[in-house]
Amino acid sequence: MNRLASFLALGGPWLLAACPAPSAPGDDTTGSSTSVGELTSSGPGVDGSGTSTTGPGESSSSGDVDSTGTTGAGIDDPGCPECIVLVDGLMGGRGIDVDTDYVYVTDQAAGVVSRILKGGGEGGPIAEGQDEPYEIAVGDGYAYWTNFSAGGGVMRVPVAGGMVEVVEPVSNSRGIAFSGGYVYWSTFSTDSGQILRRSAGLGAPVDVLAYQSGGIPDLVVDGDTVYFTSHSNSDGTAFIEPPPMGPPEGRVLVATPTGDPFDPTALVVDQAEPWGIARSGGLVVWANGDGDGAFSPNRVQSRPTAGGPVSALAVNQLDPWGVAADEQHAYFTDNDEVKAVPLAGGEVIVLAEQQNQARGIVVDDQWVFWVTRDRVLQRAKP
Repeated sequence: MNRLASFLALGGPWLLAACPAPSAPGDDTTGSSTSVGELTSSGPGVDGSGTSTTGPGESSSSGDVDSTGTTGAGIDDPGCPECIVLVDGLMGGRGIDVDTDYVYVTDQAAGVVSRILKGGGEGGPIAEGQDEPYEIAVGDGYAYWTNFSAGGGVMRVPVAGGMVEVVEPVSNSRGIAFSGGYVYWSTFSTDSGQILRRSAGLGAPVDVLAYQSGGIPDLVVDGDTVYFTSHSNSDGTAFIEPPPMGPPEGRVLVATPTGDPFDPTALVVDQAEPWGIARSGGLVVWANGDGDGAFSPNRVQSRPTAGGPVSALAVNQLDPWGVAADEQHAYFTDNDEVKAVPLAGGEVIVLAEQQNQARGIVVDDQWVFWVTRDRVLQRAKP
């Protein structure tokens, strides 16, 4: 390990581990080698019209690494000796995505969106003053995120920092993805959820691809086909309870721009509180939460996108939530652990223990990245 840089983000110190960057990480073309210390206009205010505005206290150098950064041998994670701790000191880490060179993360509690070089080193906020930033997706030179609040909206900022723009001033936006020049997002409230998309040019109207009677936690996009999780109670609230509340309405569904938004195709039904979702080749993979034992609770499951039997990849888990996948494995966060399981079936592999509420997870060609309540971590794939 080399020099550690630390700086303040809304009163919460970051410690960035300065290690050599991994070779040839990923194949995304949106990466940038611009130093975060060169950021300008990070975190301006925005109004509801989609027009960027500057706010009081806006800084032209809020991405700069503090010159008083400490020197040390690095940060060890007791639950993952093989891990590189990219960031320490988050207040409420939530969403994560990567491009060729950088890791992007949201801190829901601090209202900050940041990036850090893979392997450790330079990094800092690229947007501040956000209203509960939740999931994040990178595409075509921008970082897009959802603000999971009544007035937050879907936002974007250039990956190297700059003016924050409103993509859409929608309430309770949650899941997000970027594909084919469009940004897709879901909404999640107690009585309704939607799948929507908008051209990255921001000039076209918003398309509504699906309506649901309950929350839509997560989505993944293949071309312009959207796979998403949905769950609600028979009384209209967005969480599943066992009987006598009624049968579960947790489902994995498919929507397209040409389909009926009021009748998206159900790929799987009768699931217990499905949360994160991912795709790998011809498979869709998702994580079920709590629920009645008849509805496959607390497990990670998969099914061919063309139809076929459901496969239980990992059963009797504690609280699976975030999901990622590559050609060989599904990766998932499970409260205080991070795990992998072969898509073809086999033993669950524990990648990290003693994690503080592990949430979002993502992979590239070589590495697994995840965010906990207070840290961002990276380790080699199994």
